[in-house]
Amino acid sequence: DPIEESWVELAYAEPARFSFRKPTESGTFVFEGVPVKAELRLTYGADGYAEHDETLTLERDTVREIPLEPLASIRGRVLGPAGEPVTAYAIRAVNEDDPVRLPPQKEVEDSAGRFDIWPIQPAGRHTLEIRADGYALKRLENVIVEEGRRIDVGDLRLEPGHTVEGYASGPDGTGAEGARVWLAPRSGGAQRNPLVDERSFADQADGAGRYSVTGLSPGFFIANAQHPDYAPWSS
Repeated sequence: DPIEESWVELAYAEPARFSFRKPTESGTFVFEGVPVKAELRLTYGADGYAEHDETLTLERDTVREIPLEPLASIRGRVLGPAGEPVTAYAIRAVNEDDPVRLPPQKEVEDSAGRFDIWPIQPAGRHTLEIRADGYALKRLENVIVEEGRRIDVGDLRLEPGHTVEGYASGPDGTGAEGARVWLAPRSGGAQRNPLVDERSFADQADGAGRYSVTGLSPGFFIANAQHPDYAPWSS
């Protein structure tokens, strides 16, 4: 089947001399005025597919059929409690066998709530994590991904999230403007990569020191706060 949102680039084998890239139209492309008997490089790809390139020399008009290899990916749709599309959210796929690996993640803005996250590497068991303002964290565990296969997980419904509000202050009781406050789930198990842990449940204190952390699921959390003028706090 034609891949509509694909692209093709044609260049001399010496990159500094010439390069021309264009999107395809329903998977079809045409390059005119291509020099004959010149060594050229043809590169092609599309979202969700592996990028490839090849070297060729043309002596006459040529029709080429280019097969693209799909990357392992997960797609689906995110809905609210009443079935309405959630149009803005963050999603990532955590490898359950290697949770410290930096996972593929994506900021989604889609009027229908749809997502397609790729490449999922390595293949295996993954957990989808979805965060959206005003909703509880959504986890879908044990999503089995195979090399080169697209997995459709269907509709995923989010539930309303809880909110924790408070006041961050310095030793003299004045508001700690700009303090970063975050709540991280208290859980055991494998060590998590600190760059991709649950610190996204966070807020920055306003001028009066007030903060509001939203989107929390039921459970136990560790509260943390940081400010450049004070020692870190955790409870």
